[in-house]
Amino acid sequence: MDPSTYILPDQFWAGTEHSLDVYRQAYAQIDARLAAGYMEPDEDEEDEPPYLYQQEGNVAIIKIHGSLVNRQSFLNRYYGITAYADIREAMIYAAEQTGVEAIVLDINSGGGAVAGVHDTSALIGRINSQVKPVYTISDGTMASAAYWLGSSARRVWIAPTTLAGSIGVVMVHTEYSKA
Repeated sequence: MDPSTYILPDQFWAGTEHSLDVYRQAYAQIDARLAAGYMEPDEDEEDEPPYLYQQEGNVAIIKIHGSLVNRQSFLNRYYGITAYADIREAMIYAAEQTGVEAIVLDINSGGGAVAGVHDTSALIGRINSQVKPVYTISDGTMASAAYWLGSSARRVWIAPTTLAGSIGVVMVHTEYSKA
């Protein structure tokens, strides 16, 4: 399947052109692996914490790295892509842990798909205001959809060299009326 079909015509990409290229290349590789017969491992890891989740003492760390997508796939982690559903799953898991007193979003992403970012941002804000404090740190890139997510936390810390900001979209339009 053509990787560009993963972004529907009525959707926008809230990220850099580079992150869109990474996303398309990764899904082309996923399709190739699936076509070659690579099957999903058994889903008997119910007791395991979500793969984006880590805990250091009483602090949960949610890693949000790479391009952000709305489509969840078991291969996303192998290609450096993060799905909004995986972020929401890790956030809910962290909120439910009695030994966790705060949640830190570790963000290094140029952004990604618009579909899914609003719901994920709303969940982060709700957990922050009603359950446990949520903080954001970034020492690489926190742009576009990733900035949208990170700004939903109570407080944001970035390194002096972090690229941060620019909630926006990339949309390509070709004008053919004079052709």
